[in-house]
Amino acid sequence: MAHSDITNFGVLMRREFVIAAVSVLVVAAQGLAQPGRSGTRVQPGQECPPGTTEVRPNLCQAPETAPPSIVDYRPKSTLVTPAHMVPKSKFPSIDFHGHPGDISNAEAL
Repeated sequence: MAHSDITNFGVLMRREFVIAAVSVLVVAAQGLAQPGRSGTRVQPGQECPPGTTEVRPNLCQAPETAPPSIVDYRPKSTLVTPAHMVPKSKFPSIDFHGHPGDISNAEAL
């Protein structure tokens, strides 16, 4: 490689580095701008307009996505304990209980 080729290579690498650095800064600035932070300002103690929620003090905003449906809710259990299967009770027992209705007065009893 000749000296001029090495110099041109260095200039090209420097140019590519500058372009990459500027691109990263532009993307970072867009991320910091946080689009969607616009909303309706309200006075302290004032309620948000219908269809909006207070996302920051005195700033109301409509949701960006639809609320989840209970039909789609699939919770994952976070309970982690060892299992202790009980094949037979230690003592016999009888479950005797009831579900009385209105017992607020004597006539209902």
